[in-house]
Amino acid sequence: MSQIDWTALLLVGGAFLVGAVGFLLLGPVGFFIGLVGTIFVGFPLKSAYENYQSRMAALEERVAKTESTVEQLKIDNSPDGDE
Repeated sequence: MSQIDWTALLLVGGAFLVGAVGFLLLGPVGFFIGLVGTIFVGFPLKSAYENYQSRMAALEERVAKTESTVEQLKIDNSPDGDE
């Protein structure tokens, strides 16, 4: 059983909500503009946010690795052999 992508589900639900507001303001054309506009803007934003999250996770991993290397070098270079 596959996992549900809640962000995409909320994005589509939000698109219908924006479409409903557009319908109230401009009629059927407003619904279509709100629905399509939200979907075409929302999914690229979702993709950009996921890309940002993965890049931040990779950067945090690199920082943690560098910090552990620096700590190990401090221990190796201490005169007693320990901090």
